[in-house]
Amino acid sequence: MPEDVPELMEQLIELAETGVPGSRVDAELAIRVGHGRRRRRRFAVGTAAAVLALGVGGLAALPAVGHGNQVAPAMSASGAVTDTAPATPVNPYFAPASVPAGSTDPKQYVPAVGSDPLVVEAGFGWLPGWAVDWGGRSDYQSSYWGGVFTSVTGRSFTTPGGVLKTPSMALRLYPAGATPGPAANGLPEELKPADPVNGREAFWMAGPKSSADVRLQWMTDTGRWAELDGYELPDTDPQAALHQVAESVRPSAAQIPLPVWFSDLPPAFKLSGSLLMQPNQGTKDPWSLQLVFTNGDGEITAMIRPIPLDGASPTPSAGFTPTAPSGQTCRAGNGVQICLNAHQADQMMAEVGTDANLLARFHLLGADPRTWTTWVQR
Repeated sequence: MPEDVPELMEQLIELAETGVPGSRVDAELAIRVGHGRRRRRRFAVGTAAAVLALGVGGLAALPAVGHGNQVAPAMSASGAVTDTAPATPVNPYFAPASVPAGSTDPKQYVPAVGSDPLVVEAGFGWLPGWAVDWGGRSDYQSSYWGGVFTSVTGRSFTTPGGVLKTPSMALRLYPAGATPGPAANGLPEELKPADPVNGREAFWMAGPKSSADVRLQWMTDTGRWAELDGYELPDTDPQAALHQVAESVRPSAAQIPLPVWFSDLPPAFKLSGSLLMQPNQGTKDPWSLQLVFTNGDGEITAMIRPIPLDGASPTPSAGFTPTAPSGQTCRAGNGVQICLNAHQADQMMAEVGTDANLLARFHLLGADPRTWTTWVQR
């Protein structure tokens, strides 16, 4: 698997938060997905903090893709759910969920994904007030390197000492047979017993962070380990708050509908990471989706987001070619724009020819989430 994927996921988070007044790069969440140097390429995108009403209960629930024949039905352009979605095709883009034989290292986990690259395997139930108040957002993130994360980010607050903090929680479900531990995350931590979660074994991961940064791991009723991280939590007792959240976590797989579908991409385009940042209904803050395609050291990142409310069209850059410096090229349709950014992607671009040819393979469904689909790869 590409060594650069942890770095790509750091970049995704950084891109999504670039230009937000008062925001910061979520360094802690980036560390969870991997270490590595950061290439400071940025889209000309400012994604404001979105309001959170997180819950995967309303999404199409299904057995984990790769472990059965059921797939979530596609959503038509009108938003109506159909029952005629074809079976997930055999494709060169995604691999079934797997861990190399004899390995228990979660870093080597390849998440199960089918026609939808973003499949969450667990969702939140009860959440503290800061996570559902105005000023938060929900993120869904996947990568070949680190599996799938569902996270919530609350509104930033200032401590009595004048320090700006942004509370967040990140949830993941480990693959069957994988046993998490300090070495798996590369951090100087140690296990400490925790009160059972729903009667099952649980541990705190103690590290060098402040008391507001906590990590809880527990065995779920599915026989798989779950992990919940809390960062800069404003609660009086962060451990008690995190433990209460863990007790209502639902280990249930669900495909996340996306605002785009693509087809006819060459096998050289491996979708290695994705990040959907979704606001709550009623907020003016935009959603955004980023998809990272890689091949060796080459990568092409797609940013999909609504066209600005003022109706301004995206401003195309000089575009990119296999011989030109890295840049962007954009296209708009159905109230949505897609911009592409390439890095060391000569071989990948040679497979598709021009940037226009590549853009033509992405089909934009619209800004309204009711028009989105789980049948993303066709």
